[in-house]
Amino acid sequence: MSIPSSDQPAISWYLPAIPWHRRLHVHVALGISLLVALSLGAVLLSATSVVESRSMSLASNTLEAARSAFYHLADSQAESAAAQARLIAALPVFRAYMTDTRLARDSATLEAMTDEYRRRLKAQFCILTDRTGRWTAAPGLARGNGASPGDAIEHRQRRERPSTPRHRCG
Repeated sequence: MSIPSSDQPAISWYLPAIPWHRRLHVHVALGISLLVALSLGAVLLSATSVVESRSMSLASNTLEAARSAFYHLADSQAESAAAQARLIAALPVFRAYMTDTRLARDSATLEAMTDEYRRRLKAQFCILTDRTGRWTAAPGLARGNGASPGDAIEHRQRRERPSTPRHRCG
């Protein structure tokens, strides 16, 4: 091999100019970008589908619970209205027992009549008093030991719900 002399022209090699859009690294970058965009789109679509499905399921369950509560409330209100209508119809008989002097002195009769009224009301207790406010009957509520009516009621509430504190002012 001979070393070219300075009087011989040197051959210069140059790369032909390739436009940027035809270069390999640009094609690879565009391909990877397209692949990432399509992958993110697929993940977004599947996540949207899952979230929508879960939301619809929760909304359906909530709607069913609300519907059930509404029907229960409507049934309860209808039952209450029917019970009140029956009680209003029976009220003259009850008043007659209270105003008749012979029956007003018979505590067993008043107790039985008040207990029947209490059961129709579906109440835990019922208190019947005379015109002066003295108790004449109180079925379902234990009286005794000289306790006041408020104390008897408070005792009953404490016995039924011992974990709930009750305060009486006065």
